[in-house]
Amino acid sequence: MRRLLTTLSVVAIVVMAPLAYGQPESFFDWYGFLQLSGPDNTVGTGGVCRALFDVVQPDPCFPVDTATNEYTVVIDNLSIATVVNMGGGNYRTTWSGGQIRVFEDPLKNADWAAPGTFLEGTLVLIGGPYASFVRIRYATGIGSFGGDFNWTGGTRFDNLPNCQENGWKTFGGLSNRVTLPPGYIEAWDGQFYCNSPIPVNQGTWGSIKSLYR
Repeated sequence: MRRLLTTLSVVAIVVMAPLAYGQPESFFDWYGFLQLSGPDNTVGTGGVCRALFDVVQPDPCFPVDTATNEYTVVIDNLSIATVVNMGGGNYRTTWSGGQIRVFEDPLKNADWAAPGTFLEGTLVLIGGPYASFVRIRYATGIGSFGGDFNWTGGTRFDNLPNCQENGWKTFGGLSNRVTLPPGYIEAWDGQFYCNSPIPVNQGTWGSIKSLYR
């Protein structure tokens, strides 16, 4: 699944990144699944993503010991605020709210069928709400998501000035073309970027397909 989701991150960059792309100062890489409280592409439907840090972190702001702990991510309190039907089964939704929590847990027992297991351990980072959050999903089942936020607390919050506390982005690719846990509608392959100039811009599915011809 990770190989497919990594490919989706490339697709997400095509959809959401400008031509001028800078290397982030630091970031955390994760993968997980989205669960909705109601029908998709409907104003008022809530969303929560539960995720795990990848085993190998590129350059985190604090030591990440995946041999001893697992790092779970919960992005919740999201709600669809606007829906744009782009035609052909393609949708662009903006979301309001959003709370981001990262836990460090030596039990290493996260289970998408048991949401409470993602809330165990030490709460190392708290972030949100999002200043903006956009999700684009195409009729093919793939797409991208991204939003801007600040970290606000957690036991590792004091480590963040080495990168910075503000100006972070959630960014990644999505797909329903993988095996999904029951109750989830798509996989998210995401990152939290520090000081990365990646604004959310709408792209076209045709322009993406042309890159792979």
